[in-house]
Amino acid sequence: LFPQATVLRGKFVDQATIEVTDGVLQRKTMPEIDARLRAYEKKQQEKENKNYSISSQVISFLKQYSTSAHIVRKSLNKFIGNSLRSSLKTELPETDQNKIIQANRQALLEFINYANTMDIPIIFLTFSIQQEKTADIYSFLKSQNQYVVDYPTYLQENDISKEEVQWPIDGHPNNKGNEIIARMYIDAIEAQNLLPRR
Repeated sequence: LFPQATVLRGKFVDQATIEVTDGVLQRKTMPEIDARLRAYEKKQQEKENKNYSISSQVISFLKQYSTSAHIVRKSLNKFIGNSLRSSLKTELPETDQNKIIQANRQALLEFINYANTMDIPIIFLTFSIQQEKTADIYSFLKSQNQYVVDYPTYLQENDISKEEVQWPIDGHPNNKGNEIIARMYIDAIEAQNLLPRR
């Protein structure tokens, strides 16, 4: 999808989107993005007049324009046949959770095999503020002899709270969080001696 997003009039917007119905990647021109942004701003103004909360506005925007939200929704529909909203509200049956876990592991194994075939070194980053959410995938990757850096472990070992490293609305890493992630990758690249010698 790269480049997936751009900044327009101070807003972070997607320029690459995935059509939900058939999964086709579409790259928008700047005038098209601007028109969508103007339409979105108009809707937001109407919502503000109806006293919608900021969180519902953000969710509404992501549902319409976020590539990541479309990918997650499409994946959930494929594996469990449910909408994103209803899936997040209810616990998945154990069999459905296992299906998703196995599909994710299979995709990772294919990626690892491809990288090995092409002689491309990989450094995995397990990312979540909550360590219990990454423990399973961390163990799986280690069992495949992969080099993994673990974000929650780093935060815990360095006594860094989640409030210091994430945006309060959506939990994505803030500037400090991204700086830490970049430092973890740099340290891993140096530890694995992956930088080309001059």
